[in-house]
Amino acid sequence: MNFTLSHSLAVIAGPKTLIETEMPIDRKFLKSLDLVPSDPRPKYARLSEAIEQAIERGEWTPGEKLPTESALAEVTPFSLGTVQRAYRQLVDSGTVERRQGAGSFVATRSPIKTDDWHLPLTTTAGEVLSPSRVKVLFRDRFEGGAEWSVPLGLTADDEIVEVDWRLNFDAEFSVLSRLFVSAATYGNQLYRPLRDLEHMSIPQLLQLGDGLPQYGIESSVQLISIPQEIAEKLGLGENSAGLYVQVTARDPDESVVFHLEHFIPYTEHKLRYTR
Repeated sequence: MNFTLSHSLAVIAGPKTLIETEMPIDRKFLKSLDLVPSDPRPKYARLSEAIEQAIERGEWTPGEKLPTESALAEVTPFSLGTVQRAYRQLVDSGTVERRQGAGSFVATRSPIKTDDWHLPLTTTAGEVLSPSRVKVLFRDRFEGGAEWSVPLGLTADDEIVEVDWRLNFDAEFSVLSRLFVSAATYGNQLYRPLRDLEHMSIPQLLQLGDGLPQYGIESSVQLISIPQEIAEKLGLGENSAGLYVQVTARDPDESVVFHLEHFIPYTEHKLRYTR
């Protein structure tokens, strides 16, 4: 629900003098600005995250103009300097773009092909669903003996790189995807700056060209209760139901190239996953 800023926001803005503006700001976004005393992160980082989450929820869409820094400072508990630093962080991450003389806008990005993610989702009417935004949540390198050593055909002495993404489908639902690959084979490529990974498909990440025609793909689908750790990253409640999809790519010698997981929550859409 959008509404125009007014004096009803005094409980959030505190003693600040409010301004009247026609720039709508969602109530959920403003609620997310409530400061948690135990949160050790700087205020600008918390504000930056709140804006990014609002964009992912569709409160601001690609190409849409964001509130000015001064307007946002007027109606939130943050100083102008904090708002400016949060916006700079969003610009650096590629989430927001500045246009000379026009202001700050949600960045527009090239369409993402689900084929490159091995996530063939369609509606029952046959409409192909593609994510509108991709966000890297996690990346790490694990010592030998990690959970996916055996599925990847690795020994206990080999290392694995894991990268987690959240794929947002037009603010209607999100999918969490996790990629596991051999650190020895692909580690350097996957340790590029995180914002670079958000603009790359899996074939591009693994330097495999435009697709995987030379690799065999195996997949399986299960209906599960989504693990709490995953549910929290998707903004879901406890015991949320969804699909668990596993995808394994093998080269002609049957060696595993990568292993991929998708956690797809229940949505109001009637979805079809086609293997």
